[in-house]
Amino acid sequence: MKIILNKTQWQSIGKQAGWMKKANSEFPEYKFHSRGELDSNLLLDTLEQEYGISFRDYDLSPTGIKAKNHKTEQILNRLFTTTPEPIVLNGMTKQKATRIVNNILSTHSKGLFSDNWGAITNLFKTLRANGIDADITSSQYSHTTEGIPNSKKWRFEIDFMNDKGRPTKLFGVVIAAGAGSVEDPLDRYDITAYVS
Repeated sequence: MKIILNKTQWQSIGKQAGWMKKANSEFPEYKFHSRGELDSNLLLDTLEQEYGISFRDYDLSPTGIKAKNHKTEQILNRLFTTTPEPIVLNGMTKQKATRIVNNILSTHSKGLFSDNWGAITNLFKTLRANGIDADITSSQYSHTTEGIPNSKKWRFEIDFMNDKGRPTKLFGVVIAAGAGSVEDPLDRYDITAYVS
């Protein structure tokens, strides 16, 4: 079941829900656009009666909905379309495919992270969500002279058919470089990621 609401319908639902605005930032907001008429009570009734989740389990805005717990997140994942249209690398030149993949990677390599490789996991999830299969071929730690891990490198490959119909491969590297303490360099890390 896919439920798409327009702005007026979201406002109506928001008033019924008391305009809950303190969303848990751990969960993404599901965005929607207008696609036909729909009774604004349908979403609330569906979530309550069919799935047993109430107002306490999600936040609403005029343009989207956000889960407040993992159970609700799983239900919303089933109900709503949330992934972008896949990018099809097949038929592209190697240069164009490289540029597209590097643009995606660059969005995940800004800032410092301290999440037990969560940012690395999200990077590969984003590639998959965009229809790009990256096969990790190796991962390896580097160490300080004292034997403490201070960086980790992943190598991966992306296969596609180029504009001439030939099998083509992009070779990728993701490096998490320690930016934490001397005792635990990888407590915080930054990311370098690219394909060529």
